[in-house]
Amino acid sequence: FETVTNTLKNPLSENILYWKHRMYAYGGVLESSIYTSDVDSAIFPVSNIIDLGTYQKGIVRKLIPWRDYLIAFTDNSVHLIQEQEIGFTTKVINTFVGVSELDADTCVSVMNGIIFKSGNKIYTLSPSYNSGIDTILNISEVSKPIQHILEKYQGDNYSPNFAFTTSENYYLCIKHMFQTICLKYNY
Repeated sequence: FETVTNTLKNPLSENILYWKHRMYAYGGVLESSIYTSDVDSAIFPVSNIIDLGTYQKGIVRKLIPWRDYLIAFTDNSVHLIQEQEIGFTTKVINTFVGVSELDADTCVSVMNGIIFKSGNKIYTLSPSYNSGIDTILNISEVSKPIQHILEKYQGDNYSPNFAFTTSENYYLCIKHMFQTICLKYNY
């Protein structure tokens, strides 16, 4: 980072997300930190840092806007980020599932949650139906019926997997050797 009068010029991140009139820089050398710009600005003040902690040195791989929150996926954890009047609050959702660099683009927001691939499993992140509160989220594995397919076509170790959605379906695409396997999940 180059510091110019307490602002960051050209943050060295792998990813930038624009959401709610702010830019969020994350990934790469930023590791578990997310730098946020001022509202409607390309300036990143040094104090605008969301630190997710060092949960086994997980790098932030993906930020997904969901409702009024950001969901941050690291290598081995998932976090909920909420903007406050001054600053941000973070909440660890779990420390047992995350996404790798190759699975980062499988995280997709759907009607009532987020679907993502982690290793050879597919998960949903959705609100707890018993609580009625958005910030109480559950992670559930949804890939058990197709586990044998995911294990067979885990993808090669060099090509990223990706996903996209339509109004009713989640499509997961896994590159395997010289072909791409696409799995359709109706949610």
